[in-house]
Amino acid sequence: MNRIVLYYSQVKGTQVHLTTTNTTTHKERTYTMSIDNLLDLIVQYKEAAQLIETAQAEQETIKAQIKAEMAQRNTNDLQVGCHKVKLSDFTSTRLDSKAIKAVVPALFTQYSKVVTGQRLTIN
Repeated sequence: MNRIVLYYSQVKGTQVHLTTTNTTTHKERTYTMSIDNLLDLIVQYKEAAQLIETAQAEQETIKAQIKAEMAQRNTNDLQVGCHKVKLSDFTSTRLDSKAIKAVVPALFTQYSKVVTGQRLTIN
């Protein structure tokens, strides 16, 4: 697992020093990037996120239109050109962890699994 430490100066155009340390091999690397370059990356990231959001909204609209057409045709299976379209029902069972923790905390603790990782948040 890598730990990333970010040091930077607030003045535009100054250097950003990114230091990553691999905790298993204990090797450390330092990368230097200007604030302008880092700002460009953040802007690109946010633009890509917006494109993804727009594409997902468009995909959901199209999906709803396809479902409506299948309902209109009263079918769950269609062959459209070389594409097979199938609409199927499914059932999913999920555990209510809050309820289990409230009723049987020992059981919750016994079978809980902690997962760690890194989350990048850009506002």
